[in-house]
Amino acid sequence: GPDGGVCTACARGKFKHSLGNSSCIECPGGSTSEEGSDNVTDCKCAAGYTGPNGVSCSVCRAGTFKLDTGNAACTECRPGTFKNVSGPGECSPCASGSSSPAGSNSSTACTCQPGFAGGSPPC
Repeated sequence: GPDGGVCTACARGKFKHSLGNSSCIECPGGSTSEEGSDNVTDCKCAAGYTGPNGVSCSVCRAGTFKLDTGNAACTECRPGTFKNVSGPGECSPCASGSSSPAGSNSSTACTCQPGFAGGSPPC
C-alpha cells in the first residue's frame, strides 16, 4: 500500500524485495510463490515446469510430468502410460491389454501386449 497506509502481502505468484510503496512483481514464467514473498528466489517452478528457483522455468515436454512445485526435474511417464501434451498434468494409462515404453507422448505408442489382439488399442 501507500507509504504511511495499510500494507498488504504480495499475492501468490508475486514478490517484492524493496522497501516503499512500489508494486509487487510477477514471478518469472512458469513459476509461482507463496503469498508475502520477498525475493525472486521464492519463485519456484510450478507443476509441469522445471528449472532453478528465481528464473523462468522450462515446460515439461509431452511424455514427461512433474506434479509438485520446486526445482525437481520432469520425470518420464512410466511404461504403460503416456502424456500427449506439454506442461502440467499426469500421464494417462494405456487401454487394457496394451502397453507403451517409458516416456511415451502419444496413445499411439500403446500397443497390444502378447496374448492380446487388435489393430490398435483397445486390444
